[in-house]
Amino acid sequence: MPLNKQNIPIVFGRGLDTKTDEKVVQIDRMLELENAVFTKKLSFATRHGSDKLSLNILGSTDHIADPKKLMTFQDELLLATKNNLYSYISSSDEWASRGSISSVAIESKSIVRNTRSQSVPDGNTLKGVTVYAWEENSGIYVTVIDEATGLPILSETSISATGVKPKVFCNNTYLFVYYIEGSNWKVRKLSPSNPSVFDAAVTLAGDIKDNYDLHPHGNNLVYIYNKTGGICGIGYIKLDGDIGGPLDGFPTDVDTAVKGDSCVAIISKFDGSFTDAIYALYANTTNGLRCSVLDLGLNFIATTTIDPTTTAIRNATAIFTDASNIKIYYEIYNATTYNTYIKSNTIDITGTAGSPVVAIRSLGLFSKAFIGADDNTYLVAAYESTLQSSYFILRDTFTSEKLQVSSVVAKYEGAGLTDKQSS
Repeated sequence: MPLNKQNIPIVFGRGLDTKTDEKVVQIDRMLELENAVFTKKLSFATRHGSDKLSLNILGSTDHIADPKKLMTFQDELLLATKNNLYSYISSSDEWASRGSISSVAIESKSIVRNTRSQSVPDGNTLKGVTVYAWEENSGIYVTVIDEATGLPILSETSISATGVKPKVFCNNTYLFVYYIEGSNWKVRKLSPSNPSVFDAAVTLAGDIKDNYDLHPHGNNLVYIYNKTGGICGIGYIKLDGDIGGPLDGFPTDVDTAVKGDSCVAIISKFDGSFTDAIYALYANTTNGLRCSVLDLGLNFIATTTIDPTTTAIRNATAIFTDASNIKIYYEIYNATTYNTYIKSNTIDITGTAGSPVVAIRSLGLFSKAFIGADDNTYLVAAYESTLQSSYFILRDTFTSEKLQVSSVVAKYEGAGLTDKQSS
């Protein structure tokens, strides 16, 4: 007997059913649906296909080499690279440049909240333990945080009743808080395995005048500090946080020819290559800003004037641009705060410097230079005014002499310019 064919209406509005046994799924439900989208009630349509878009740049023979992300704004298709934003021109299958872009995510959390005034904050993390240190009118205070829980191990704990200018560093074993008490340069050590107790203070030197800086060097540190005798000392910090010397396997510390009353900073490269070197910066109102390049044995390779200005230079910092070159950022202070500005210059391992340039106006340095997740160089800068003191995140892509403002931090809540960073 032949089959009798008939039309059976099927409504597709109930979509997929992947929970019911496939043998008993109702006729108006689907076990599988490919290459389709629901666009109208009780029906579906073939999903639109995709086209490969070019990476050609409008008005240029260049191509977009490092696309990172596609996004839309209203009806506009946008493409972001590391440093630039492009808009798609469908009529010519090209991308028009919309200028530079900076992707900066700002997170903040409260470390201390009281009626006193805090300044010169610093922090560092080792093995899940973070130490924050800051200065108050009554000395140096610390808070120690367990990163796993976010809870404080120590909270607003005084470690020096008269200390100033705290800096927090670490090696693979300990966290260190360095600070100044009178003419004494001191350090207190904390082990992550016993994070509730700081070791007793150790005096590193008894002839510090005002400024110092340190920088990681393998599992040790290198240091520079401005001495009371009108010179700067340069040397190594060993594993326990104290100054190292010949008995510890380190070279004898050395002195510069002039003082660093205005500011000091130091940076080092240590990877076993022929470009390993230490770069020490120090400034005063007589000699300007100088940079001494030293080998790892603390022998002077060259000493070069970075900027001969006799105007007060405050808060210098530096970062490597490649294996044998660094870029230096420094603040030119003015009592009329909006006339303060940041300058930059470069120097290589031979001591050959570039020319100083103004990188950005009306801001002063508030942090060391650091590398972001996008491999760009960033700094935190301070703006001071009676009502609008704020901090800004600055970016240097090295494609221009100017620093770019990427974001604002603590808008209208900043403490203004400071001469206490010295780094």
